[in-house]
Amino acid sequence: MAILKFIKRNGMDLPNAIEYIRDEHKTSSNYIFGIQMGIDNPISEFMLIKNLAHIQYESKSFTHVVFSLDSDDTIPLDTVLEICKGVGELLSRSVYQVLGAIHYKNEAHIHCHYIINSIGLDYKRYEQGMSLWSYKRMINNIIEPYGISPIPYYQGVKLDL
Repeated sequence: MAILKFIKRNGMDLPNAIEYIRDEHKTSSNYIFGIQMGIDNPISEFMLIKNLAHIQYESKSFTHVVFSLDSDDTIPLDTVLEICKGVGELLSRSVYQVLGAIHYKNEAHIHCHYIINSIGLDYKRYEQGMSLWSYKRMINNIIEPYGISPIPYYQGVKLDL
């Protein structure tokens, strides 16, 4: 089954988080992408928005999200990239910069990391925006045409899986 997870605290600052998701032992430049931003200087791009918003200090400068495909799903990496960009667009909500990287090297399963700037292009602070249930439902709409195992979710009553 596919999984979506918002990472609450990972102990990394922004430069370390970006270095981690861009690690050449886990991905390649072909599978790193930006939404509302380029990929060459992500820290500078994040900081530009923070500076324009007059943010001097913040305890949480980014949100880290992981989208993982089911290990039984075998699809070409270019298709994974297309799907991960779609999920990134959903997380961006057309306002937040998102740096994404697909980890596929030496991995038991393919997954994508997203680093979302804490401040949007509208200079407002990032909030999850909707329930995890809603994100999962919308991601299932993105992955369904590809025949990928959906993310299980429940609303109100827990399902036995």
